[in-house]
Amino acid sequence: MSSPRAVALALLLVLAGLAGCLGGGGGPKEGGNATLASAAPTKALNATAANATDDGSQAANKTLGSVPHNHDYWKGRERVTILDADEALSPTGRDSFMATFGETRPALGAVSFTLPDGQIVFEGTGKMEVTATWSDPTISGLSLRYHGADTRTFTDPAQISSGAPLGFEVKAEQSDEPHSSSSKWAFVLEAGAPGTPGVANGNVHVKIDIVKMRNIELFPAHPDYFAQKPYVKLMDKDVDVKGNGMAEDLQALASRDDAPPGFAPDHVVPMETKTILVKFDVKSVTSQNPTADLSKFYFLYRAADTAFRYRPANVSGHEEKAVLYKIPVGQGQGDAFYAKTSQWLFYPYFQDNAQGAQVPLPCPPFGECFSWEIQGHVTAYAFNSDVGPEALAKAMAGTL
Repeated sequence: MSSPRAVALALLLVLAGLAGCLGGGGGPKEGGNATLASAAPTKALNATAANATDDGSQAANKTLGSVPHNHDYWKGRERVTILDADEALSPTGRDSFMATFGETRPALGAVSFTLPDGQIVFEGTGKMEVTATWSDPTISGLSLRYHGADTRTFTDPAQISSGAPLGFEVKAEQSDEPHSSSSKWAFVLEAGAPGTPGVANGNVHVKIDIVKMRNIELFPAHPDYFAQKPYVKLMDKDVDVKGNGMAEDLQALASRDDAPPGFAPDHVVPMETKTILVKFDVKSVTSQNPTADLSKFYFLYRAADTAFRYRPANVSGHEEKAVLYKIPVGQGQGDAFYAKTSQWLFYPYFQDNAQGAQVPLPCPPFGECFSWEIQGHVTAYAFNSDVGPEALAKAMAGTL
């Protein structure tokens, strides 16, 4: 699996030949090779207030959402495997420098990863077990760091032995929210034991199990954000988006910051959303690269169905310094019904070497050559249906 930060940096390669004026381009691909059945929550059919239990296996309907209900995705199981995949560690990748800069120890080789899209840490989880297995002699030893759904701050590293499960407690607030389509959990395997030198260059098989140790709680009926209205305003504010150059990116390595690039809307994206309109009024675009074409940038978004995949938004209209983007929202891409903050991210992205011009120094494999900054104002709306020319025109004119 790819980390959110690694995805953003991979855009340098993906978008290099696809730059277009005020939008366009292609997003990065998903990583990992896990083939697990989707555990994305849905609502059970024919539920009543007396037996409203969502087990994640039935199609959604309004009957269950309108009454209090619980979410039992365990289906009678006490243990569930949520990841079973190979991960590749390298001493030359961006993640490999985390131990060196973050812990000031001579260790090279690491990989950060998330759970597969559609897989979450269920409510009721009380314990997690991570088993990493390797045989490459070029892996001297490994440590594990992770964070739950309640934070983006990683734990201190803990030594993990090949083939031996490393277990730890999962607090109630660390579980993912019911109806989530992707997990907020993230993991890092890095070379060596804590406080010791190490190197890791090879493949590791990772298996993660969750164990049920807590009761399943009764949740209220789903909130009705649209309340018979055609749209909900998601945000209306100024934004300032920056891209790191070499120096800034090296500093970020030491912070263990797992925050993915971009900014979230102020309002959650309702689960029933079918279309999002985003108007981006550009105020300024600057770059330290003197050869860059400042008119060429992209507007990417990350929906709630993925932890790491960014998609390009389609341009539906533009003026001299304003662009309107129309984003189709598919099933499971809205935020979880009970989410307090949105998992969606909007990311105006500027490629600082879009024209292929020569730069004075080679770009590192984990960052860009030059820092850049985009300032503007973003207005975004979520609609519970497709939108026609009238809504597009009003959104462009700011009269919705």
